[in-house]
Amino acid sequence: IKNNVTLYHPSYTDSKYDIKPAEIINGKKYLNTPKTSSIKNPVVMRALHQLRKLINYLLKTGEIDENTHIHIELAKEVNDKNWRKAIADFQKDNEAKNKEYRERIEDEAKANGISLIVTDELIKKYRLWVEQDKQCPYTGKKINFTALFGNNPQFDFEHTIPRSLSYDDSLENLTLCDVDFNRNVKKQQNPSQLSNYEEIAQRFEGYYEDKIDDCLARIEKSRTHGRYIDPSIKDAMIVKRHKAELELRYYTGK
Repeated sequence: IKNNVTLYHPSYTDSKYDIKPAEIINGKKYLNTPKTSSIKNPVVMRALHQLRKLINYLLKTGEIDENTHIHIELAKEVNDKNWRKAIADFQKDNEAKNKEYRERIEDEAKANGISLIVTDELIKKYRLWVEQDKQCPYTGKKINFTALFGNNPQFDFEHTIPRSLSYDDSLENLTLCDVDFNRNVKKQQNPSQLSNYEEIAQRFEGYYEDKIDDCLARIEKSRTHGRYIDPSIKDAMIVKRHKAELELRYYTGK
């Protein structure tokens, strides 16, 4: 405020940070979920989830405490115009996909006689459902729409690396899993600790192998290989490569 005039800044919006209190586990304070309606960029949210995971690990191991000051530097993606364009295109594609999934959920719910309000969490479930070929990677059971979205869901979110170990709530660390298996078999174990790990790994590879190959092919196709190309065309190719690299990070992370 200057001379009784309030200046406007774009960050002053009605959407507030949904600040959550720190989690107390075994007497130690840990950062809670970074989820907030104030940030829409999925790349930024992924970075915040990873940052939270790292900080909570350092807190757990005693490398830092709640009084430690941490300096964070922006990655080169934020300062590079082609990376910024790739991130914007990546975000736009995700928004379009989420809109499509919302419409699909509404149509399928109506067809199955299910009454529900489509939330971001349900859209996440639908996305994982599609990615996992409508199958539970841990049991191999097929997942139908009613079993996932009905009044008595038989499949729900599961943290691939247990949340108590990873502090990671990102989509990359979530799968849809049979509720009984998740609660009574997997519990706080990593997939590699399970007796049917080889079957689980094969299913995951089946879900994402073609997607990873497609990303790698697009990355290679968009390389200039040192030859002269019109600058605008070259920038467009670089943007396509970066966008494919963003997708690749997600799929390889899965």
